[in-house]
Amino acid sequence: MFYKEEFKNHELTTLVENNKIQAYRVAAPNSSIMSFYLTFLPCGIGISGDITPNRNGVWSSKSYDKDWFLKRRSPDYLCEKFLEKVFIIDNAVEEILDLELSVDKEEDRQYIIAELKGGEMSEEKLYDELSSLLGIYDYFGIGYDYDDVEKEILVSIQYKFKELYEKYEIECKVST
Repeated sequence: MFYKEEFKNHELTTLVENNKIQAYRVAAPNSSIMSFYLTFLPCGIGISGDITPNRNGVWSSKSYDKDWFLKRRSPDYLCEKFLEKVFIIDNAVEEILDLELSVDKEEDRQYIIAELKGGEMSEEKLYDELSSLLGIYDYFGIGYDYDDVEKEILVSIQYKFKELYEKYEIECKVST
């Protein structure tokens, strides 16, 4: 878990728990620093608080529920449900380097890479150059991925909630 140290003292507080709505706060005692809220509704999962993906919180893309969120997911699959991919120059450069091109297109490839790295080429211009200089028209998604920081935050929130909720379930069973 990426934020293991930051979340080490966090506790789970149940805010609402019924058959339609479940809401939880995860935070260190008497603190809101690095805290987050999880809300499970019939229409999806909301994440908000001091530390959240996209800084303003996120909602899942579909009607996922707490049981779904409590299962271990691959980071990319989890991101797919909450985050949008963004254009990342380093990813675009790597993908352009991986393109199989004829030798006569190598100079054009290096020009595009230099322009990207130098901040001189926008995403739109990249796609124009891929088609006009390299003859590549199937460039959908080149350079797109989930932001690494947002991905780390989301995965860390999911892991910490899972850990705390499993302890909470055990405590509930013991007390009944």
